[in-house]
Amino acid sequence: STKAYQGMGEPYLLPSIAAVVLGGTSILGGRGTYLGTVAGVILITLLQSILSVVQIEEAFRQLIYGAVTALSSVLFILFARERPPTPPNAPGEEVRALMLDGLKHALTVRSFWLYLAVAFIGLGLASIWLIHAGLGA
Repeated sequence: STKAYQGMGEPYLLPSIAAVVLGGTSILGGRGTYLGTVAGVILITLLQSILSVVQIEEAFRQLIYGAVTALSSVLFILFARERPPTPPNAPGEEVRALMLDGLKHALTVRSFWLYLAVAFIGLGLASIWLIHAGLGA
C-alpha cells in the first residue's frame, strides 16, 4: 500500500534505541562507536528472532527491549571506563559523585529491584490490557 500513518515506525523505536545502548553508547550523553552499534544491532536482531520463534506478544517484546535498555544503561553507569562529557550548567563533581554513589547504593538494595519489577510488570499488564481493549496500537 502507498499510504502512511503516524505510528508506522513505532515497533522499531525501542529496539533501535536498545541496540545503540547495548552497543555501548550512554543514554546520559557520551560517545559510541560504529562497531559497538553494529554489535548492538546484531544482538537485538538475534533477540528479535528468538522472540519471534517463541511467539512472544508485541507488548512483552517492548517490555523486554525496555529491560535490555535499562540494564545496559545501569551497567554502563557502573562499569564505564570513561565518564560521559559534562553538559553545560551541570552540577559540580561533588554532586555528580553523590548521585553516582546514591545510584550504586540503590542498585544494591533489594526493595529497589522489587519496585522496578513491579513497575515493569504493571506497565506490561497495562499495555496488554490496552491492546486487547483496542485502545493500543
